[in-house]
Amino acid sequence: MMVDSDLSEYRDDLVAIESRVAREVETGWRGPAIAAAVTVLVVGLALPHTGTGAVPGWSVATTAHSGAGVPLRVFTGFAIVFGVVVSAVAVTTRRWVAAWIAMAGTGLGALLGMFAYWSQQAMPGTALRGGAGIGLMLTWAAMAALAVLWIPIVTSRSNILPPPGDTDRP
Repeated sequence: MMVDSDLSEYRDDLVAIESRVAREVETGWRGPAIAAAVTVLVVGLALPHTGTGAVPGWSVATTAHSGAGVPLRVFTGFAIVFGVVVSAVAVTTRRWVAAWIAMAGTGLGALLGMFAYWSQQAMPGTALRGGAGIGLMLTWAAMAALAVLWIPIVTSRSNILPPPGDTDRP
């Protein structure tokens, strides 16, 4: 009984540590792979997204260009926000919530990338302007790779956390 009384003094500290650790994810070998995919994504955003070669990806999201339709603008916005910013935050902080948001955003972004590519190839008048550029294809591939890398990280841990202040657990 002496041991129980000694450990009861540290119960609150142990519960706080357990709660903090439960909110984190371990990326393992996928962490450097995600960092590499984000780098490829940044390179893809610097390359032309339209076939004319005059419109880089980052510019598509910030200004209106004649060769960039709405699907391309939405995809580029998703690539910047979820592919670059949220993925970098999630890898750096190792927070499960940030990783989940990165997974959902890059997964939806990969789907939007397919629509962006399709719209650049199939919309009337875009074939005359050259269709999709190499940057769009590279960005789309990087977003798909990020989604594939985030899925096992997020699904590898339970999202059921004990209620705060639950000290009745052994």
